[in-house]
Amino acid sequence: MWQVGLAWRYARRNVVQTGLLAVCIAVTLSIPVTSRLLVRSFEQRMESQAGDVPLVIGPRGSRFDLALASVFFREPPERTVTRAALDRVASVDGAEAVPMSTLFTARGKRLVCIGFGYFDALELSAAEGTLPLLVGDAVLGARVARETGLGIGDPIASDRHELFDLSVPPPITMTVVGVLEPTGTSADDAVFASIETAWLIGGQSHIHADTDELEAADVIAASDRAIAVRPTLEKTSKITPENALTIHGHAAPELLPLSAVLVFASEPKPLTLAAARFEGDAEVQAIRPQTVVDEMMQTVVRVQAVFDSIIALLAVGTVLLVLLTTSLAARLRAQEFSILDSVGAPRLFKPTLLLLQLAIVSVFAVVLAAGITLAAFAALSTIDLA
Repeated sequence: MWQVGLAWRYARRNVVQTGLLAVCIAVTLSIPVTSRLLVRSFEQRMESQAGDVPLVIGPRGSRFDLALASVFFREPPERTVTRAALDRVASVDGAEAVPMSTLFTARGKRLVCIGFGYFDALELSAAEGTLPLLVGDAVLGARVARETGLGIGDPIASDRHELFDLSVPPPITMTVVGVLEPTGTSADDAVFASIETAWLIGGQSHIHADTDELEAADVIAASDRAIAVRPTLEKTSKITPENALTIHGHAAPELLPLSAVLVFASEPKPLTLAAARFEGDAEVQAIRPQTVVDEMMQTVVRVQAVFDSIIALLAVGTVLLVLLTTSLAARLRAQEFSILDSVGAPRLFKPTLLLLQLAIVSVFAVVLAAGITLAAFAALSTIDLA
């Protein structure tokens, strides 16, 4: 098969032509493979995480927004539910209701203030330190800890959520008490705290400040029973073991705001009963995240079909480009082929030689496509698509 040697020498001599053809074919091959791998990975991660939370009770509105906010810690809906919804679910035998608030952020990361039962239900554990046990305790997701460089004992402040409203309480400073084990889910990109911490940030509860720390310019009036400070005083409240005992609220417990209530149960019946309690409610709805995610993925599949059509057109264009390049190369080599004919080359020698050259290009293209696919999948899989 000395024809293979000729084809190989031609490919080496015309490196630019061989490389361009290999790149064109590699891109055409790698795009559909990479897109399907990513869509499949995205679908598995979404369905797996949604399946961890069987039922969500939240404000009536978009089911998709509620599912993304409560399961994947995305931007929460503007409306909230009250703790009364938690009490209605808690009365269902066999159902464990976990309060959740995702209204705030810390260091730009979603601050998930949640009941302790969430960690038990999802079997989340701390790689370092402990889970949030007290008001002001903060536990970092694995990626948050890596990106911020924070560790146990470091302070982390909540972000100010209303820049121009002076009546909104100032941010609070929490203490990092633990770092979660990596999960490969949205928990890696969140900061966790107790549900009471959300009410402290939102102003439903507060800390009595130590008046000894105030400067004279901050005090408007003072008496034996009370002290008034200037309304523009910006002061971050740091929670300590000493002042944590003074945290209290004046709002009725059943009116405290929640982003959602997560419901866990070992059997389907309690979930059905819990969802039925909000059937027809004008303010509150019950959703099953797994069902919502399935509907979202159906939309993704339809978009993938359109994407496949575009890739098919790209493939046709690539094939035509390869044929055109091969045809032009054959014309440029007309003198070479006439010499081969004059020395008695077989009739099928020229097409065989061209096919071997395309085969060599195709081998390079397949290897390059595999490298592109692996590199793209490795890079994009680190992004939190869920």
